[in-house]
Amino acid sequence: TVSVHDYYTGTRAAAFGGATSVIDFSNQAPGATLVSTIENKHEEAHGRALIDWGVHPTITQHGNGGDLAQSIAEIPAVVAAGSPTVKVYMTY
Repeated sequence: TVSVHDYYTGTRAAAFGGATSVIDFSNQAPGATLVSTIENKHEEAHGRALIDWGVHPTITQHGNGGDLAQSIAEIPAVVAAGSPTVKVYMTY
C-alpha cells in the first residue's frame, strides 16, 4: 500500500486531529517475512513519528514458498518485536 503521508506528516495530521497514537498495517511483500515488514516500518518511523505508533502486520504471503506454516511460526518473533497482533485474510 502506498500512502501520501510518511510517519512525520501522518502523525502530525493525527495529532492535530486529537489522536495520541496510530497503528499502521505492514503488508508482506512477495518473499518477505513478517518480521522484515515490521523492521521496515520501524525504519520508516524512527525519528519521524510525532505521537505513539505501532505496527499491525498482515499475513499476505504465506511464507517465502507459499507456506502458511512459516508465517505462523514467525508469530512469536512478531510479538517479541512489539506487535502482539496479526491480520489474516480468510477469503483467499
